[in-house]
Amino acid sequence: MRPITSLIKINLKVNFGISVLRHKLKHQKDKRIEFIASAIAILVAICSLIFMYTFILMGLYRQSMAINQPGLIIAYGFVVTQLMTFIFGIIYIMSAFYFSNDLSILVPLPLTAGDVMLAKFITILANEYLVVLPMLLPPIIIYGINEIASPIFGIKAVILIIFAPIIPLAIATIIIMILMRFINLSRHKDALTIIGGVLSIFIVIALNVVSQNMTGTEEDMLFKAQLDLLEIVGKKFPPSLWASRGLVYGGTEGLLNFLVFIVVSLLLFVGLIALANRVFYKGLLAGQEASKKKVHRPIKDKSIKRHHPVFSLFMKEWKLFLRTPIYAVNGLIGIILMPILILLPIITEDSELQELQSLIHAPGAEMVITLIGIALIIFTATMTLIASTAISREGSTFWISKIIPISPREQIFAKLLHAMAIALIGIFITGSAYALILNVSPARLLVMLLIGSLASMAINILSLIIDVIKPKLDWDNPQEAVKKNINGLYGMLISFLIIGLLGFVVFLLFDRGEMAIYSAISVLLIILNFLALKLLFKKADKTYRKLEL
Repeated sequence: MRPITSLIKINLKVNFGISVLRHKLKHQKDKRIEFIASAIAILVAICSLIFMYTFILMGLYRQSMAINQPGLIIAYGFVVTQLMTFIFGIIYIMSAFYFSNDLSILVPLPLTAGDVMLAKFITILANEYLVVLPMLLPPIIIYGINEIASPIFGIKAVILIIFAPIIPLAIATIIIMILMRFINLSRHKDALTIIGGVLSIFIVIALNVVSQNMTGTEEDMLFKAQLDLLEIVGKKFPPSLWASRGLVYGGTEGLLNFLVFIVVSLLLFVGLIALANRVFYKGLLAGQEASKKKVHRPIKDKSIKRHHPVFSLFMKEWKLFLRTPIYAVNGLIGIILMPILILLPIITEDSELQELQSLIHAPGAEMVITLIGIALIIFTATMTLIASTAISREGSTFWISKIIPISPREQIFAKLLHAMAIALIGIFITGSAYALILNVSPARLLVMLLIGSLASMAINILSLIIDVIKPKLDWDNPQEAVKKNINGLYGMLISFLIIGLLGFVVFLLFDRGEMAIYSAISVLLIILNFLALKLLFKKADKTYRKLEL
C-alpha cells in the first residue's frame, strides 16, 4: 500500500504546487506579495460568483416553499453539481489519463494500471471538490437554516458532499477507458475529444430546454396536485434523487436512499479500479504506438511553400490549439455557449420574447439594446482564455520559440492574431444571434460588431501582456496550463474593468445621444489598443528572451 500512497501524495503535491509554493513563500519575499494579491483577486471573484448563485437559490427556495417542496433546492444543487462533474470530468480525464507528460515515467514503474489510474483519479477528484463545495454548500446551508435541521442532517450532508462527485466522475472514466481500448480512436482521439466536449455542452443545454418545457407545461398541475417536484428533477439523474432524498427525508426512506447513494458510489469506484487493470494500459499504449507510426511517414511534397514568419506561426498556434482537446474545448466553449443561450427563448418558444420584441422600438430602447449587445459581445470574446494563456500553453517546448530566428514581436503578434481570430468568430456569431432574436437592424449590428472587436482587441492585448510577463511554463498536464493558470483570472478581471470603463463613459454621455457615445467609446478603445500594443511589443522584446523553463 505504501507505493500507491506515496504516488497519491506526490500527485496531490504536484497538482496543487504545495512544495513549490511553500518554498517561494519562505525564501522569496516578492512572491509573497504576488501570492497575497492573487489570493485576494481569486477570493473576490469566487465570493462574487457565490453571492449571485446564493441569490438565485434563495429565490428558488421561496418558490419551492410556496408549493411545500423545500427539498427541491437540494435536488437542484445535486443535479447541477453532478452534471457539471460528469461533463467537465470527461475532458479532465482524457487529458490526465492519455495526454499527461508523466505517463512515460509512471508506466515502467512497478505499479499496476489500477494504481496509476487511482492516483490520477483521486487527483482529479480533489480538483472537483473545489467546484463541488461552492455548488453544494449554499443550498444545503439555506435549507438547513430555514428548516432548523438536526445535527444528523449536518453529518449526512458532509458525507454526501464527499461522495457527490464520485459517481459522475467514475462513469465518465469508465466510458473513456472503454472507448480508448475497444474502439480505434488512437489516430483521431484529439478530434473526438473536442467533439465530445462540444457535444457535452449541447447535452447540458438540451437538458435545460427539456427542464424549462417540463416546468412550463406542468406548472398548473404542480400547484394544483402538489406533485413531487423532487422526484421530477431527480429522474434526470437518479443519483441526485438518492442524495437529495437521503438528506431531506427522515426515517427508513431517507436512510435507504442515503445508503443506496453511498453503496453505488463505492461499487463504481471498485469496478473502476478493476476495469483499469484490464484496459487502461492497453488503450494508452495503443495510442502511443499509433503516434509513433506517424513519424515514419515519407514527405510527399517535393516543393516547399514559403510563407511570412507571422503566418507560419499563426498556423502553428492553430495546430497546437486544435490538437490539444483541453485547449480547444475551453477556447470554443464561450463562442458556442453564449449564442445558444441567447437563442434559447426562440428554441423554447418563450412567451415573454414577443413582449420584449414589442418594446424594442420604444423611444430610447434601441440605444439601450445596442449597448447591451456590445456588452454581451465583449463578454463572449473574453471567455476563451486564449490570449491569457498563449505562452503558457507552449510549456516545455518554449525553448523552440527562444532559438528560432524570428523576433519576439513577430511571435507575439502571431499569438495575438490567433486569439483575435477566435474572438472574432465568437463576436460575429453572438452578435448575429442577438440581432436575430431582437430584430436589431443591420446598421446597429455593424456598430456592435465594430465596437466589440475593438474592445476584444484591447482585452486580448492586455491579457497577452500578463502572460508575457509571467507565463506558466512548468506543467505536466495540458489542463494545468489553462485551468490552473492565474493569468486566466487576470484576463477576466481585465475584461470586467474594460466593460466597467465603457459603462462609465456611457453613463457620462447618455444624454448626448448615440453618436456621441459610440464615437467616444471607439476613440477611447483605439487609443487604448495603440498604447497597449506598444507596451506588448516592448515587454516582448525585453522579457521574451529572458524567460526560462
